[in-house]
Formats: sequence, structure tokens, C-alpha cells
Amino acid sequence: MFRNFRITHRLAGLATILLAFSCLIGSVGIYKMTVIGNELEQVAARDLPLTLMLEKITQHQLEQAILMEKTLRYRNVDAHAATETEAEADLRHHFEELAKQTDSELATAHQMVNSYLADTISDEARTEFSGVEAALARIETDHRTYETQVNDIFKALDNGASPSDVADAVITTEGLQNDLDAAIENLVAEVAAYTAASMNTALADERMGKTLITALSGIVLLSGIVLAWLLGRSITLPLRRLTNALADLAKGKLDTPVPASKFRDEVGDMADAMRVFQADMMKARTLEAEQVARRERDEKRRAETDRLVKEFCETLVETFADIVKSAKDVLARAEMMQTQSGQAGSLAGAVATEAEESSASAQSLSAATEEMVAAIDEISSQITQFSGIAKNAVEHSATSQAEMRNLQEVADEVGQVVQLITKIADQTNLLALNATIEAARAGDAGKGFAVVAGEVKSLANQTAKATDEITRKIERIQSVSRNSTEAINNIGTVIGSIDNYVTAIVGAVEEQNATTREIARNVDFVSESAKRVSENVTTIQSSVTNVGSSAVTVHDNADHTAHQADFLNGKIGEFITAMKRAQNDEPDTGIRYAADKPVMLRAAE
Repeated sequence: MFRNFRITHRLAGLATILLAFSCLIGSVGIYKMTVIGNELEQVAARDLPLTLMLEKITQHQLEQAILMEKTLRYRNVDAHAATETEAEADLRHHFEELAKQTDSELATAHQMVNSYLADTISDEARTEFSGVEAALARIETDHRTYETQVNDIFKALDNGASPSDVADAVITTEGLQNDLDAAIENLVAEVAAYTAASMNTALADERMGKTLITALSGIVLLSGIVLAWLLGRSITLPLRRLTNALADLAKGKLDTPVPASKFRDEVGDMADAMRVFQADMMKARTLEAEQVARRERDEKRRAETDRLVKEFCETLVETFADIVKSAKDVLARAEMMQTQSGQAGSLAGAVATEAEESSASAQSLSAATEEMVAAIDEISSQITQFSGIAKNAVEHSATSQAEMRNLQEVADEVGQVVQLITKIADQTNLLALNATIEAARAGDAGKGFAVVAGEVKSLANQTAKATDEITRKIERIQSVSRNSTEAINNIGTVIGSIDNYVTAIVGAVEEQNATTREIARNVDFVSESAKRVSENVTTIQSSVTNVGSSAVTVHDNADHTAHQADFLNGKIGEFITAMKRAQNDEPDTGIRYAADKPVMLRAAE
């Protein structure tokens, strides 16, 4: 229960308890002093006045007895036979005054006892004063009887009675006087004993009051010391524990347990406040550690970003060097393809001319078949010439086949270069997209980077479109080259057949007559073959022309790609320079981005 009291309440409780004990001691002292005062008041205001009054009564009664004796001696009533003198009258007068005074004193004493009985007194005092009242009543009655008898004796003597006549009355009066004196003495002794008892009671109450007050004072003192010690311990011990814990916290021992207080007082409030303070210090230390870790992460991220930027710059330089090199290679191969297509066109023209000549010769041979026998020498000569032409055609056909294969290889290489350019353009587009995203994250500081990244992305898209166009042209060149190769192969086959036929004709000149019809048929076949050769050569010439046109287009696209690559390289150089300038000039805003791409840009430092 006391654990819920605060220190001020406990101090107030201790003061209240001590005050209550003090009040108890005061109350006991007041009560005992009141009892003693009442007892002393009873002695002083009741017993002593009554005792004094009884002493006066006793004194006056004795004086009356003495006066009576003196008066009787003057009358020679007693054994002393005293003679009456002039002083007798004074004695009798004095006796009467004492009688009245004694009666008055008895009445006063009786009235005092009645007033005491009327007051609120103890039962013991009431019993005592009731006995005193009864004794006073008897004494008062006896005293009046005594006065009456003395007065009767005095009257009898005044009337001439002899001493012997009043001797019996004197004896009776003396007996009554003795009884009255004894009663008064007993009453005085009784009142004195009661007064002594009251004084003893007052003294006993005084001693008891002193003992009780001393005992209560000792109990209060010991209780105050014990309570003060307990109260001080309940305050100083938790405070000492809190002080030790606070000293540990001041030394940096934040894991120091805060001692729990058993009391819900100011010390408990201090413990709660100390727990809050400890939690705040732990949070502050955690925040400090987080800040240190954050600074370390920022430094690592800054170093990583610098490394990525450096690698990005090196990669861009190497990539665009490859792009420029590939574009120049494509340009050279396009020029070579253009040259070879021109040569192929020339060869195709020569083949066409020879094919036309072969066709004309075949027609002439067909027309002159009827004259073959007569003109065998001419035929032999023409056949020989035709054989040479056929050989030349075969050689030209082989050359055309080789050139077309070279053209096919060049087209394939150009296709590979175009694929490389396409990959580079895709990577450049991805880099530009990453740069755009990082510039958007950087906010206003990345607007310039966003513009450069947009231009890079636009150039990458243009490069992709150009490479697509080159790819289509190359595919067309490859298709035409394949067709030209097949046509040239057919021409070679036909020319080979012609050569075989010519050889057969040369071998069968001697059998001209027998085989004239066969020759005519062969000449017709040769004529048809020559027509087909002429047609195929025309097709080859058209294909070669298309190849040349495609080579020109490839050359133009390659040249445009090279210029675009140079322009893109310059823009990227400007972009890198701007980024380096931003890294060196702009303050560190604390903005960081995760490197979740192969190459990332730091938008702002």
C-alpha cells in the first residue's frame, strides 16, 4: 500500500504520524494534568476548606468546653471550688458568641458538603461526603443539644440552684461534650485521611502521567527514528541505484539496466524518465551508427559510380571506335562490291556479246548447213574459232562465278558488320535509355543529361533504321548474287556443252556427210542454247546492275552510318564531359541509385 505513496506523501505521513504521537502524548499529559488538577482542586477547594472549617469547629468547641469549665469553676460547681468573679459574665458572653460561631461554622460546613454532593464528583467522593454530611448532621444536632444543656445549667445557677443540683446535668453535659469532641475529631481525622488519600492519588497520577508520557515519548522517538530510517532508505537506496545507473550511462554503457523502483513516487518517475533517456541515447547511437554506415555506403557508392562512369566512358570510346571501324570497313567493302559489280557487269556484257555472236554463228551455221560439205574448211575454221570463244566464255564464266562468290562473301561480311552495328545500336539505345532514366531521377540537375541521352537515343534509332535498310539491301544483293551465280553456272554448263559439241564437230568433220542432219539438229540446239545464254547473260547483266545499285546504296548508307557514328561519338563525349563537370562542380545531394543495369550513370553527386 505504501509503495503507491509519493515521497511528499510519505514525508507528510511521517510528519502526520509524529504529530499524532505528539498529540497523543499531549492528550495523555493534558488528561493526566486534568485528573491531577481535578484531584488537587478537590483537595484545595473541598477537602482543605472543609478540614479548616472542621478544625475551627473543633477549636471553637474546645473553647466552649473550656469556657464552660471556667464558668462552672466560678460557680464552684467542679471539684476545684472556684469562686465567681467579675469575669464570669465575660466568659458566658464569650461562650455564647462561640456557640453562635460554632453553629454558623457547622451550618457552613454542612452547606459546603451539600454543594459538593450537588457537583459532578466521583462515586468514592460522593460516598465520602455523604458520610461527612451525616456526621455533620449528628454533630450539629449534638452541638445544639450541648448548647441547650449548658444554657440550662447556666440558667439554673442564675436561678439559685446549688452546685449539687446541677452536678448531674454538668456530668451529662460533659459526657455529651466528650462525645461531641470525639465526633468532631473523628470527622476531622476522616476528612484528613480522605484529603491525604486524594493527595496520594494525585501524586500517583502524577507519577503515572510522567511514566506514561516518558514511555510514549520514547515510543514516539523510536518510532520516528525507525520510520525516518525506513523512509530515508526507501528514498536514498533507489536514488543511489539510479545514480549508479546514470553514471554507467554517462560512461557510454547503454545496456545498463535501469533499476526498477518498488514505489510509485518521484524516484519511480525518475526511473521512467531515465528509461526514456536511455532509449533516446540508444536511438541516438543507432542513428549515429547508421549515419556512419550511410557515409561509408555513400563513399563506396561514389567510388563504385566513379568506376562505372570510367568503365562506361572507356566502353563508349571502345564501342564507338568499333562502330567507326566497322562503318569504315562496310564503306570499303561497299566500294569493293561496287567495283566488283562493275567488273561483273563488264564481264556480263562481254558474255552477252559473245553469246550474241554465238547465236549469230549458230544461225549462220544453220543456214550454211546445206553448204557444209562444200565449206568444210570454213566450218572447221569457224568451229575452231567458236571453240576458242567457248573456252573464253568458260573462262569468263568461271571468273564471273568467282566474282559472284566474292560478292556473296562480301555481302555476308557486310551482313555480319550490319549485325554488329545493330547490336551496338541496341546497346547504345539501352545506354541512352538508362541515361534517360537516371537523368529523370536526378530532376532538374539531369535535364541536360536527358537532352543528350535523347539525342543519343535518336541517333541509335537512326542507326538501327539505317542498319535495317542495309540489311534489306544486303539480303537483296545476296539474293541477286545467288541468282547470278546460278545463271553463271548455267552459262558455264551451256558453254561447256557448246565446247563439247564443237569438239564433237571437229572430230566428226570427216563424217560430215553422214551426220549432216545431226549437225543441223545440233546447230539448232546450239542456236537455242545461245539464245538461252544470251537471255541468261542479259539477266545476269541486269542482276549485276542491281548489285551495283545496291552497292552504291550500301556505300551511301555506310558513309551515312560513319558520319552518324562520328556525330554520336562527339555527343557522347560532350555527355561524359558534362557528367564529369557535374561531378566536380555540383554539391553532393545524397541521391544514390542502385546499379541494376550492366552500365549505369550517376545522375547527381
